[in-house]
Amino acid sequence: MSSFVKLEWLDPHQLFASRVRLSRHAMKIAYEEAFAAFQRCHALLKDGLWAEFPGDPSGWFYAMATGEAQPAPPRESISDLHYAAQVEDNLADWQASIVLMFADDALQCFARGVLGKAHQSLHGYGPEYPDTTNRGNPVRLTTLLRAGTNAIRHVSEWDTPAFPFPYPAIPHCKKLHCQVCQALDNIDVIQRVFGIGIHERIRDAVSMRVLIRVDGQLGTALPEYARFEDGLISAAVDIASKAGRHESARLEDALKSVVTT
Repeated sequence: MSSFVKLEWLDPHQLFASRVRLSRHAMKIAYEEAFAAFQRCHALLKDGLWAEFPGDPSGWFYAMATGEAQPAPPRESISDLHYAAQVEDNLADWQASIVLMFADDALQCFARGVLGKAHQSLHGYGPEYPDTTNRGNPVRLTTLLRAGTNAIRHVSEWDTPAFPFPYPAIPHCKKLHCQVCQALDNIDVIQRVFGIGIHERIRDAVSMRVLIRVDGQLGTALPEYARFEDGLISAAVDIASKAGRHESARLEDALKSVVTT
């Protein structure tokens, strides 16, 4: 529970802008920690691969390939390196989860406030991410966030003998329980955005994958929370535009304090 009591109700525009501004520092820390853990995981996996390489006792190949002035890790450390990599991978997903849960909740709250029941749009709002399986239309940010956060909460349920697998096609899910249909909708989004095969189980949270996709610059630029925040604001602007010009103007006015902070 927060130490600060909410003394008054804010309109959706002011509330969204306030949440973005107040949460920026905390989300930036979680964002950077997620990417740092992701990079550490891959460094550990790389060392594990070199530890398995049998023909480099002097470390010459390792030094040439990695630029490290030291021998490759000993074979005895392979299991430790693999365990440490798993720990970092888990840390990356959980840090990413903090950011995704915040963004999903902020946009859901704003959409309910300005659109009412119409906020549950099937097409979603915000930037688009291509369907890499060519099975459907591009996925909007709000839809991707909702699928990603539902995976955090429910992915362990999807990986049980009772859950239907191979996953039924969406048109056929009407015959199943409504909760299973909702899960299949989320699974379909995750499969399409990340190119996961229809016969591959989704067994873990995809939080870090979502963060990387929204950032869009992995391998070409340093992680930057501002890019994620831009996507968040873009989705809110899209939501406001669906509610009319007046709502867009009110959001634009509320966001002035955000972009100047």
